[in-house]
Amino acid sequence: MVVKDKYKCSIKLFDYVYSCRMGNGTPNNGEGGRFRGRAFLHLTGREKYEDLQTKWNTTFPDNKKDFTCDSDACEATRELLVTDLDFAMQSSLAFWKSADANSLANTVTDSSIENVSSKVNGGSIGIDVRKKLTKKTYNLLKP
Repeated sequence: MVVKDKYKCSIKLFDYVYSCRMGNGTPNNGEGGRFRGRAFLHLTGREKYEDLQTKWNTTFPDNKKDFTCDSDACEATRELLVTDLDFAMQSSLAFWKSADANSLANTVTDSSIENVSSKVNGGSIGIDVRKKLTKKTYNLLKP
C-alpha cells in the first residue's frame, strides 16, 4: 500500500482514516485528526469525545470542559489528554464510568474484552492484540 505524500507524518492521515465513522464527518472537515485517540483509553471519534464531555461535565460541574468544539481552546483541552497525567486519568475514568465498562469487564473472556473494546474504542481493530494483552495483564494482577 502506497501512502500519499500528503498523509506522511501529517494529521491529515487521521482525517482520512477516521472519516465518515464514529460520528466524524468527511476527511475535509478535520474531525479525524481532531478526535484522534487520546488519553489512557485512546478515545477515538467525535461520539466518544461527546460522551466524555457529558460525563466530565456531570462529574465535575465546577470545572466544565468542552472537548468537541473547533477552537484553539478546545484543542488545548484535548491536548491535556496527552500532556497532563492527572487530567488524562480523570478523563479516562469518567469515560469508563459513562460507558458502564465495569459491568462489561467483570470477567476476562474473549467476549467481555470484545464488549469493552466496542464500548471504548467503537470497533474491533486490533482486538487480537487487546485480548492477548488484557489476559496477560489480568494474570499478572490477579491474587
